[in-house]
Amino acid sequence: MTARISSFTNDIVIQSYLNGKTLDQIAKETGISKGTVYNLVKLWKDKLGSIGIEEIREFAIIVSKS
Repeated sequence: MTARISSFTNDIVIQSYLNGKTLDQIAKETGISKGTVYNLVKLWKDKLGSIGIEEIREFAIIVSKS
């Protein structure tokens, strides 16, 4: 049986990903397995369509560093 991830936790995972954190960092900070973090990010990408996702992430990283 798998535990359900709250929408708040899901939002934290996606926000962390967009801020440039690695899957390992996100897993450690949230207490969620790396595989679950990967799946949450993948589902999010699939919903949006993967065109431009990595560019948006890179842009967010640059903005957060400035």
